Order: sequence, then structure tokens, then C-alpha cells
Amino acid sequence: MFATHPLIIIEGLINGHNDMIAVSLGLIGIYLFEKKYNVWSRILFLFSAGIKYVTLPIVLIGIFPVILSRAKNLIKRYEIKLLFCFQIALILYLCWTMEIQSWYFLPLFVYLPFFPNFIEKLNILFFGLLLSYYPFIRFGDWATKTVAFKHEIVFAALFLNIAFFLFKYILTYVWRKK
Repeated sequence: MFATHPLIIIEGLINGHNDMIAVSLGLIGIYLFEKKYNVWSRILFLFSAGIKYVTLPIVLIGIFPVILSRAKNLIKRYEIKLLFCFQIALILYLCWTMEIQSWYFLPLFVYLPFFPNFIEKLNILFFGLLLSYYPFIRFGDWATKTVAFKHEIVFAALFLNIAFFLFKYILTYVWRKK
């Protein structure tokens, strides 16, 4: 899913953002962390966060078990979910204070080993992020009208994705009741 995802290919490889390097180092760090190469994984986490600060929650994957080693069972269940929520909060903060850019969402792919189904269900939003280049291609500049059109595309994709989640949740809930 990582190597063939359109957002990874277009934003990471074609547009050449350094987020792709940070995400790759984060994924390799997670792999090494799972294989018990703790020192190397933490070094890769630090390099990842050093390249792109938005991947900073990844560093905490290696630090939480050290700080809170007594509550390992609690950490294992909630650590990754908490870090993933923090990652989403960072992305929303960037989108709110600066501009909505597609490459801001690349660090979500670091959590692919933990939440593959959830990230796959975000494909409507990812498609909207890629489609947000259409106003620039159509009008040729980033004037106020173009940026507003870009935001409308992204918010429509976000709304459709939320509607998809709610529909799927309600459908699953009704199915379980029967």
C-alpha cells in the first residue's frame, strides 16, 4: 500500500518533498523497533523528526517504553493511538494556521503498520488532496479565487470521508444488532 499509493507517488516522489525521507526513516525505525534494535530505531526516529518536525510524535514511540516501563500493558494499548491522534492534531494545526498542503498528510503513512485499515479508509480525503491541484492547473496561478476553490475541494473530500466513516459505522452497528 505504501509503495503504490498515489499520494506517496505524487507528493513524495514526483514533487520531491523531504517529507518522503522523514516518512521512510520513520517506517524503517518502526521496523527496527519491532525487531528489538532499539538504539538504531531511536536514531532513525530522531533523524526523521530532524528532517521534518511534523514527524516528531514518531520519536515518542521509542521513548514511551523507557519513561513508563512499569505500565507496559497500558502503554502498548494506548501509546500508538495517542501518538496517532497527536500526529493528526499537528497536521490540523498546520492546515489551520498556514495552508492546506497535500504533503502535510504524508506522515500519516508512518502509522501504516499499526492502522492499515484506517489509513486505507482515508483514500477519499487523499484523493481530494491530489485533486486540489486542479484549480492551479485550470487557472494558472494561486489567486484568491483559486485558493478558495482548492479549499472547497479539500473540504468536500473531507466531508465525504467523514460521511463514509459514519455510514460504515452505522451500517456495522445495525448489522451487529441483528
